[in-house]
Formats: sequence, structure tokens, C-alpha cells
Amino acid sequence: GKMAELPLPLVLILLVAGTAAMEYQLTVHSVESLAATMRTSKHNHYNSILEAKAGIVNVLQQDPYASITVLLMPGLHDASNTLTMGEELGSRGSIVWKSAFSENPAVIGAPIKVENWKKHPSLPNAFQASLPSNITKGTVLRHLWVAGQRAQRPTLFPLNGTNNFNATMTANSSMYPMGSQYKFSPTSGVDPSKWSNPSDVEFVYTSCAGFNCWVEPRCTVDSVSGSMVQLKSDGNSSCYHRLYYFGKGWGGKPQGKPPVAPTSIENVDSNFTMPGQFYYDRAQGLINYIPRPGETIETLQSSALTTTTEVILALNNTKNMEFQGVHFQYATWAGASGNKGFVDTQAAYLYQDGEPPVNVLVFNSTNITFSGCSFSQLGGVYAAGAYNGSQNVAFSQCSFSDCSGGGVKLGVVGERGYPAPDPNMSVSMQDRGYVVSDCNMTGIPVEYRSAIPIFAGYVADTLIQFNSIRDCTYTAISAGWGWGLRSYMRNVLILNNSLINSMTMLFDGGAVYTNTPCPNCHVSGNFMSGDPAQYGCLYHDGGSSLWNDQYNVIEHVKAPCIFTHGSSLNTTVDHIYTNDTSPPHLQGDTNNNIHVDGKCVNATITALNASQPWPQEALHIISTAGVRQGSNPVPPFPSVSPPAGTGLQNITRCNQVYL
Repeated sequence: GKMAELPLPLVLILLVAGTAAMEYQLTVHSVESLAATMRTSKHNHYNSILEAKAGIVNVLQQDPYASITVLLMPGLHDASNTLTMGEELGSRGSIVWKSAFSENPAVIGAPIKVENWKKHPSLPNAFQASLPSNITKGTVLRHLWVAGQRAQRPTLFPLNGTNNFNATMTANSSMYPMGSQYKFSPTSGVDPSKWSNPSDVEFVYTSCAGFNCWVEPRCTVDSVSGSMVQLKSDGNSSCYHRLYYFGKGWGGKPQGKPPVAPTSIENVDSNFTMPGQFYYDRAQGLINYIPRPGETIETLQSSALTTTTEVILALNNTKNMEFQGVHFQYATWAGASGNKGFVDTQAAYLYQDGEPPVNVLVFNSTNITFSGCSFSQLGGVYAAGAYNGSQNVAFSQCSFSDCSGGGVKLGVVGERGYPAPDPNMSVSMQDRGYVVSDCNMTGIPVEYRSAIPIFAGYVADTLIQFNSIRDCTYTAISAGWGWGLRSYMRNVLILNNSLINSMTMLFDGGAVYTNTPCPNCHVSGNFMSGDPAQYGCLYHDGGSSLWNDQYNVIEHVKAPCIFTHGSSLNTTVDHIYTNDTSPPHLQGDTNNNIHVDGKCVNATITALNASQPWPQEALHIISTAGVRQGSNPVPPFPSVSPPAGTGLQNITRCNQVYL
């Protein structure tokens, strides 16, 4: 039950005075071989980040302008109690937390080692371990990693390739007049009476077949009686109530309607049969695992990890801080197993419940940079998030993999239909100045599959560039919110990204998706390849306006390469190259303002078939999209742009012939 036995960390703090003439150092140790040498010096010494914080505070009290470098030595830096950095660390100089050795980075995380494995009492190919001693019996565990690889929960799917299980609704009530319980048919292949821990079984509703095309809700079971199953449905905040009355107030039926039968069912012990699966018996406090090929009981003893910590780093009301080359690993989110489940409006914004939980949080903070960091083995709805008036926050040359949810969530949004932030909000209170540049995001999300690798809500002065995103289940990059509501959103640039195989599971999204008016906003120079879903690969949904799309390359897309939905005021789509892709579907006002020398002209859209080679200009766009080679400096934070205003005036009108 002790923490994972990674190498003990050493933290070295080098502080160089700003306005003061003197220079000074503080050192933080726990690697004994180094400590024995260093402790002969006159430096101060610390054994953890928490101890180092106190030392930094002391220095800042003497010199508020100190520039501080913190060298984090290889190994685990424990974040089982959230590492919180607040106003007390708000240096007027800077604080840099840096991995001392890039080939062996420091880890900030909260893994708990699972030990004492033994043969499973009834399954010859499985192993079993008791709950670690520092986890209370009855605690929710959603994740297990073995040798760094995420184990899967046992999952049932409908028989004969159908989309949904054969079940009908019953148990009508005043709150749920069309039924509140599922009755499973004998031919469904599901026998709830045999579930040993029904309250840990989770119903999943994937995309159009399950609930709505753009979401994948999850609800846990409340009770079972024979073939009857009731999800958690007590009260207006329960998971089933949210499904039943989903969208009430902005398009959902006021009287509600029950969801169809689930598309899959997770965490059923009777389906614990496949290598790489784990089953957590919460009632008995037992963790069960079937090894993958090559794994042994020794593999489990040395590398099986779980976690119960939800936030490993929280920056709250601080400033001028950077993390360089640090790995953020091993955190969770237990909310999906609770009464509310996981039901989102869109992009994993929790329906009737607010902003999606993140594992690394930047809250009301300024001048924060994550450079060359990695985010993996994380169970939050987003790996990292920055909002509530945060400004000048950058993620540069970072990698995201094995994340339950999306990668980066920027800015706040709100329930659909709620007012947008005031367009005239003071600049000092806006979410603005964000940068996401040269980041690799692969195969995320893996659990909350309506989350998005890069989601920028209501933001201003934001640069999303040179990122490589591959194999995501829904939209790759989403910008905006509100479906036409005016806000302070402006100057958002989505440039030179490589977006490959978006929309692998859900529908009604795209490689890039917007739904808001956005003055001086661009989607340009991007390469988008592969999108099997309907509507459009570059998708300006209803309410989008003022977007300018130039010099994008799009291939292997079944839907229209670009879809501008609705009125699309002052939207421009020009200089587009497509191959093996449907033509654009441009509605409303799109391209009514393209002029050359004051004359109206048609957009330039070059459409090729699969056998035709790209022209040189398209090849250049493809070759320069995505993460750049080598070490690139963190881009400067975008400067404050003028207020959004209305931004809807056209001086010259054209009658565009859509191609």
C-alpha cells in the first residue's frame, strides 16, 4: 500500500536575485549519495517540493523579484496530497520547476502500488491482490496500470452485432412517466441477477445509437431485481434524471424521454475473461487482473499501480511560473461512479454540473508555462485546464497520451442556453493569452470519449499552432461555445496543425469545430486527414461567424470538407485543397465578402481525386503542419487585442457562387 518505489527525488533550487545584488542557492535532497556530498556546503537543504515551497517563500519575502530555478531530480515527487501553489509563490521575477535530466525526467504524480498478488482462487489465468492498506475499503477505483499500460474493465457488448441490448423500459412513475427501469430480455445475453456487485456496473451510451451523436454518457447501477435494472435515479441531479430530461430548456422535450438501452455495459465480473482486464471487487476490497502475454506475477508485484488522487497540481492565483520537462502522471476522477455519473452537454462539459474536472489545474493565474512536459496515465475528464481569468498560459512541446479525457481545456463555457460572458468584460477578468504549440496528442481520450484534445471555450487572444493530433474519438480542436451568443471571444488563431483520424467514434463534430462569433479568428494552414463522420471535417456550426479559413488541406473525408452551418455571417473559406473528399457545404453568408481589387470573385477550391498528386502549395502546407522538428522556443504570449465589438459590418457584398 505504499507509494510506488520509483527512485527517490532530489530537488535542487537555484535562486538568482533580481533587483538585489546578492545571489543565493537552496538545495532539496533525498538521494543520499548526492545529499552526502552537498550537505557539506553552506546551502539550505529540503527533501520535498512542499519543503522547498517554504524555502522559496522565505526568499521571496527578502527579494520579491527573485528569479528561481528548481531542479527536480529523477523519481517520483509525491502529489497524493494535491500540490497547491498560490499567491505566496507569485514571484515578480520567475520560478522555474525543471527536470534536472531530460533523459530521466521528474514525475509529479500520485501512484499507489498494488502488492501481494497471488493466484486467483477460481480463475487459473488470473491474479488477485487485496486493496492497498492506504486505500479505505469501499473507495472507488476506476484505473489500474501494469508496466505503465492501462488495464481495461470487462465490458459486455450486444449480441449479433446489434447496437443496443435487447431491453425495454418499465416501472413508470410520476418523475419518469415513460419508465425508470430496464427489463432485459432472455435473448439479450445479459442476466443482471448474476452480477455480484451491481452497484459498480456501468451503462454506456455511445453516440447516435446510444443517446446523442456527440456524447457518450455513463451511469452506474443503483439496484437489480431479477432481470430488472435501475440506474441511479434518485433526485434531479441523478444520472438517470439527467439522461431522461437531457436538454430540457434548449431543445429537449419538457416531458422528457427515457434513453434507449445501453450500447455497452462495463465492470461486469462475469465478463472478466480477457488478458489485460482488471476487475475491482469494491465490496470485498479485491483487485483482480488477467495478465497480458509476457506478464507474470513478478510484473504485477513491481509495476501494478492505481490512484485515488484527482488533482495532482493546482496553481491558484499565482503568476510567473514555468514547468520544464516534468512528467505529470497517475491521477483519477471518481465522479463517473457516483450518483451523477458522467453526462455531458458537449465536449465533456458536465450537464447541469459545470466545468469538466482536470488533473492539473491553472486557476486565476498569469504567466504560466508548461514546456516539454508529458501528461499520461491520467483519469480526469481533461488532463489539464486553465480558466477563471487565467491569462498568458502556454503548453509548448508537451505530449499527451493514455488520458481518460481530453488534453487541454482553456477558458470557461457554461450550460447551453446560459448567457455568454459580457463582450465588454474587463480585459483583466477575461480568459485570454493562451498558447498551445508543438504538442503531440495521440489516442486520447480513452474513457470520456466526448472530450477533446484541445478545447478552447470562451477565450481571447489565443494561439493554437503546430500541434499533431491523431486518432481522437470526437473533435480534435474545438473553439468557442454558445451557438451564436456574443462574448469577448476574439483573435483565436488555429494554424498549421496536423489532425489525422478525428471522429473515430462519435458524430456531429470535425477535425476543427466552432460555434461562436469570433472577430479576427482564423483556421488556416492546417492538414486534416481522415474523418468518417457526417456534416463536415472543418465544421463551423450554427452561430459561428467571422471565421476566416485559408490554405487548408483536407483528404479522405466522407462528409463535406468544410461545413458552414446557418447564417455564417462574414465567414470566408478560400484557398482550400481537397483529395478524396466531398465538396464543401457552405451556407448563409459564407464567402459574401471575397474581393480582389474591389471586385467580387469566387473562392479558390482545388478538388483532386485519390489518384491525383498534390500541387506544390498543398505539399508545403502538409509538410509544415504539425509539431516542428528540433527544439522550438515557447511562442510569445499573444498581445491584448481590441475589444470584440460587433464585427459584423460588410462594406461590399458579393453573390458568391459556391463550388
